[in-house]
Amino acid sequence: MTQGTCTRASTTSSKSGHTSFHADRNMMNHNGGSNKRDSFGSSSSAIPSQYYRKGKDPLTVTSAAIRALEDGEREEEYGASATTMTAEAVVPQPVPDEPALYYIPQGLSPEYGRIPTLAQLGVWLVSMALSALVTFENVYQRLSWIRPLVAFHPMSTGSSSSIISSIKLQWTTKILSFAMKTVVLALAFTVAIQETLVPPSRISTRQLIKNYFLPSKFSRFETIELSGATTEAQGEGKNGSLTGSSPSVLGVHHLVCEAVDTASNYDDNRTGLIYLNHGFGACSLSWLPAMEPLLKRLKYRTVVAHDAPGFGFTDRPTSRSSVHYLESYTSRGSAAIGCKLIQNLQKEHQHNNNNNKNNNNEPILLMGHSMGAITTLRMALQLPAHVQKRIILVSPALGVRPNHGKTTEANKNKDKNSNKNSIRAKAKAFSSNLFHRVLDPVCGYVLRRAVGRPGFWRSGLELVWGDPTRLSDSNVLRFQWHSIGQGWEKGLLTFSRAQFSVVMEMTDRQLLEKVLALTNTRVQVIYGGSDKVVRPNAVRTFFAPHLNQVELVELPGQGHDPFEEDCDTFVATVEQLLHAE
Repeated sequence: MTQGTCTRASTTSSKSGHTSFHADRNMMNHNGGSNKRDSFGSSSSAIPSQYYRKGKDPLTVTSAAIRALEDGEREEEYGASATTMTAEAVVPQPVPDEPALYYIPQGLSPEYGRIPTLAQLGVWLVSMALSALVTFENVYQRLSWIRPLVAFHPMSTGSSSSIISSIKLQWTTKILSFAMKTVVLALAFTVAIQETLVPPSRISTRQLIKNYFLPSKFSRFETIELSGATTEAQGEGKNGSLTGSSPSVLGVHHLVCEAVDTASNYDDNRTGLIYLNHGFGACSLSWLPAMEPLLKRLKYRTVVAHDAPGFGFTDRPTSRSSVHYLESYTSRGSAAIGCKLIQNLQKEHQHNNNNNKNNNNEPILLMGHSMGAITTLRMALQLPAHVQKRIILVSPALGVRPNHGKTTEANKNKDKNSNKNSIRAKAKAFSSNLFHRVLDPVCGYVLRRAVGRPGFWRSGLELVWGDPTRLSDSNVLRFQWHSIGQGWEKGLLTFSRAQFSVVMEMTDRQLLEKVLALTNTRVQVIYGGSDKVVRPNAVRTFFAPHLNQVELVELPGQGHDPFEEDCDTFVATVEQLLHAE
């Protein structure tokens, strides 16, 4: 059978007991099925013309034959049930100015569709007719709206001018009522039609893998096992896991960009790993423009970024049977995910290259943006102490999150001196139930309507960009991608509630001080001079007590996302910081 080039959601497994899906890692060319990869781990072969129809969309090609060898290996390790996930895969379309990013598949849309003009006209006519029936008395008998205006019935008292004024006031009120009812009905009909016929797409990660593809050629979806926290006050455990006895399995979407040589093997001349954490409202795709430049300029081996729970295409835990499910949505939970992925990648690199090189000692560069800065600091605490760590915080949102000044130790002391524990527990349970049953659905729908509005992401990003004219379509697309994920609104609301509900074991300042006390660790900060989200003055104020240990670098004219707004300047700044010593 002749096999053509197709980018597919392939399924791979490893000895470590987890299953991962790679979006663009196994591509077969038309002539011989060889796999050529460029210097950053992506396929360099072009999609042949036979998989496109002139004037139409890309053909759907069956990936069953391509998976045959791989499925045999998986069946040997996991049993026959592991081979059941076979599906057709659609060829992705790379964005011209950002080849690592794919366009959203046709048939999926992050926005509400446009209602045809004739349908809109019909909606307004029906709304006007219904409003007239409930506003004007006996309109169905009079057959005209003009006759009541000219009809005159003398009143027993009052002058003719007062009678005319009374009639005008009466009909002015009716006309205003008619107009308001028409607008309300038209909006209601429009919303109903949009929700029924042209709603924004929502698709689960596994369906996206099965029927389409993940958003980037660097995308992976991996099921990992984490230890669950037994109490909200539990701290970090060893090897990047939360302490506790209840393990949890979580599907994690992450990006992995690797340096390889021309022989499609890992470049062992490079060493070190860069780990990137995104901020609130974003996902790992926000770091996509900087991944290859960082790898190339800094001479590291691997760059990794994952979607924190509540964002992107990582699973969103929803089990309310466990009172601690919110732990996954905290910086502590996200840091545990990051450390687990690092362990898996180190094992994978060692296994794929058949060497005994110990990657556990290689240097790690941790970078965190906005609220991801907290996750980055926690990862520094969870990683082995002997590992050399460089930390760069980008526009860090430290000291601004809810409960940042509260600690579990303070709560314990407060509870010891209080007899209202049971009342507090009941109030907390009531508020949680209220959020889950009433506020979550309402707020989720409002969020869905707002995000689904055409132009929402562009308008929002223009507000946080230092120079809005630099905002490109690919910048917007990276944010639109993760909004098509199933449960996106609920995940965002759950993440927000976790920041209020789960009290950490230390404040943000205590966390920073603990990281600064680590050996083999250095912290530096980059922030935009025109940042409207985390003001430059707020950054300088928070780090003022630590200026002898932390270096601050301001990028003039840059906004909240400097690595997206001006990637070249950002990467050059990082390179200067790392090579300054």
